[in-house]
Amino acid sequence: MKDIHGTLIKRFHHVWSHGLVMATIFRWLSRLGITIVPYYLFLETDNHSNAQNIRPMLDQPYKIMFLNRNNSHLIKGFKNLSQVESEFSRLWDTGCSCVCLASEGSILAYGWYDLVTCNYKYLSFKLNNNEAYSFNYYTARHIRGKNIAAYIRCIIADHLRSLGRNMRYSITEQFNTPAIKFAAKRNAQLMRYYVYMNLFNRIRKNILIRILQECQP
Repeated sequence: MKDIHGTLIKRFHHVWSHGLVMATIFRWLSRLGITIVPYYLFLETDNHSNAQNIRPMLDQPYKIMFLNRNNSHLIKGFKNLSQVESEFSRLWDTGCSCVCLASEGSILAYGWYDLVTCNYKYLSFKLNNNEAYSFNYYTARHIRGKNIAAYIRCIIADHLRSLGRNMRYSITEQFNTPAIKFAAKRNAQLMRYYVYMNLFNRIRKNILIRILQECQP
């Protein structure tokens, strides 16, 4: 009993010290049928290094390419592969584009962008001709920490700028601490703070809590 008590105290201290109290409460509520998801809308800036100044720290050769149905065979080695393939197919069907870093015949990292709609699962709005929405960035776990995430973002940002899309939005959930820290590191600007609520699948609300900077929408 003493060991169990000590373990609970240590676990509570870890949760509290890392600012995860609310996240833990929300996870508990979700088990009861109450979903609460606070998240931020960011505006990406050009106040960070471009792709010419960032290079992945990889020993093997690599290349940047657009991923589409013609080369989708490169999608391999992912967990839940059928689910990944289904999601990629859905995004291609909606007109989204994927940029990936490939090496030795497989994908190591990728990111998506949309030129028509900012279509997050809790928020959707039409984009203007100078806007884009970037999302779903992924880097293989065994090569994280090698500048790859930053490099892919810069590649996509450079490409979108070449298309005249100088307003680039992204969305991050509040309790995704690594993503929030990375947003601060790349000087992304906080624009909106929202909270999505789903009560027993009967009442669904997406609430704008705070306007942090003026923008469209």
